[in-house]
Amino acid sequence: MGFDSVFDMNMQASAPVGSPVGSPVMDALAAAEAAVAGVQDGPVYGLVDADVEAAIEQTQVLCGRVFDATLALVREADERDLGRRLGAASTAAWLAG
Repeated sequence: MGFDSVFDMNMQASAPVGSPVGSPVMDALAAAEAAVAGVQDGPVYGLVDADVEAAIEQTQVLCGRVFDATLALVREADERDLGRRLGAASTAAWLAG
């Protein structure tokens, strides 16, 4: 299977706004965002020291996983030349903007 059959260069750079079609990646990101918002909104003053320590460790692990996911998405965007297709000089310029 060639590159052209996997990725149609004429396809839209993003899904249409209001598109009812979800994807596992987008669904997972929405769920993660909601979960982190729950942590931000939750009272932390009632946590015992061990829970504060564990929560900090868990957020550091989460940060690493988010960073890894970001790198995978940036790699995919770069392979698709998404930045240039969206009007920037390059993927790097698009990300910087």
